[in-house]
Amino acid sequence: MRKDESAELMLYCPTCGNTVNEYNWTLGQAARYSKGNNRTVTLISILLKILNEPNFRIGEEKFMCPRCNERIKIKNIPLPDADTMAEYIARVGEEYVYAKY
Repeated sequence: MRKDESAELMLYCPTCGNTVNEYNWTLGQAARYSKGNNRTVTLISILLKILNEPNFRIGEEKFMCPRCNERIKIKNIPLPDADTMAEYIARVGEEYVYAKY
């Protein structure tokens, strides 16, 4: 699904202190919560909405850290800068960004 399988966007987990690739966050969330037609979006798609849509409300939405398996509020995950995210998206492709797992 990802154009460049070696692409990494490292995201910090404030609970365990580990830095983990966005793809692993997405797969961890999907493994835990996707069943049948109920599929999860990629974490990068949510981060992109936060960056590009000033009125986007995160609320209490959580994503599971693949290292400590704790559900972390997305608003507590430090956002990468726009250039870093754009480079990552260019490497993985739009198809991956908007895929559901």
